[in-house]
Amino acid sequence: MTDGEKISAARALQDRIEAAFRGVPYPGDENISTCPEGGGPAEDYEEIAAAFAGKKWQDWKDSPLSLVGAPDTALSFLDPTAFRYYLPLFLISATRYYEKANLIPGSVVTAFMPGKEAGTKRWGDKRLALLSLEQLKTVKACLGFLKSAHGEDFLDDEIDLAVQNVDHEIGRRYRGTGSSKT
Repeated sequence: MTDGEKISAARALQDRIEAAFRGVPYPGDENISTCPEGGGPAEDYEEIAAAFAGKKWQDWKDSPLSLVGAPDTALSFLDPTAFRYYLPLFLISATRYYEKANLIPGSVVTAFMPGKEAGTKRWGDKRLALLSLEQLKTVKACLGFLKSAHGEDFLDDEIDLAVQNVDHEIGRRYRGTGSSKT
């Protein structure tokens, strides 16, 4: 994929992301980042909650790294409803601003990989369950872009595992047909 093709595809993805997440309601300041039992230092969660409180993702879509870039691992600290609400900024950062996004593309891929431990799996399942079918298809398209444009930057099967997990949820919603059209 040439640089021009990457730029064009990333811009088209941003339009798709904005459309898919347009109507998602703000989760409320109290639902941004709360420390689950055994979830690590509470200060990390409080820092994320303070950074995102009162901020609408739509106000940051043209400069998403200004909000999600510090810390660039914030995606993993978001509660499920906040994850859904702010996910567009992380997807735009990972695709359109890849070269400046530091750890964000990896955080996006990791967020959609299947959990290996029961607690992680339940947390991931809650996040996937909140996404609409169109949002899941948009995530899958973003993961596909990351693989085709920057696949060499990821471990061999990371993106494939994330795509399979999203595909599984899409297939589940199609009531077991297993097919998923993007």
